Amino acid sequence: EAHHRVRITDDASVAAAQIIERVEHLREVAQGFGNLAALEQWEPAVFDLLSAARKVVDEYRVLPSRGIALVVEGTPGQVRADPLWVERALRHLLENSVRVLGDRDGTVTLRVDSVGAEIVLTVRDTGGGVAPELLGRLFEPHFSTTSEGSGMGLAVVARVLARAGGSVQACNASEGLEVRLHFPAV
Repeated sequence: EAHHRVRITDDASVAAAQIIERVEHLREVAQGFGNLAALEQWEPAVFDLLSAARKVVDEYRVLPSRGIALVVEGTPGQVRADPLWVERALRHLLENSVRVLGDRDGTVTLRVDSVGAEIVLTVRDTGGGVAPELLGRLFEPHFSTTSEGSGMGLAVVARVLARAGGSVQACNASEGLEVRLHFPAV
């Protein structure tokens, strides 16, 4: 009987963990809808994109202890956008890269470059990339390549770039996915 009680306790523990995981997923989906609606509150300002990238990466300083290296490089670049929304977009990109890496060691690199009349922020990970036929769908609402994703994060990224007068592209790089955020330079 004691063994039976232990098994029930273990089963209940696993079930509770799965329920919590699904509730968190639903919360993310609901938050994603809220994010798309809240984009109507857009407060543009001129700011340095490299500094914004460093600020967001600093929030994830626990990742190196998990074997995930975070690299921020490039040159300062002034853009005009809502800095809070741009930071939120960068968090979505970082969280996607971390989710794809899972328990594996890897690297996420954020690089800011001035390219002609644009400031380009590239986020590249070593998570293996995405099937080529799915690349065109990455920024669609509700589309996710993982069961954990809400499918709203990259849709928010695309909307933020559109509001900033820029664009976003994704492609497979040598070791993983590369997402480029194109902002008009100020």
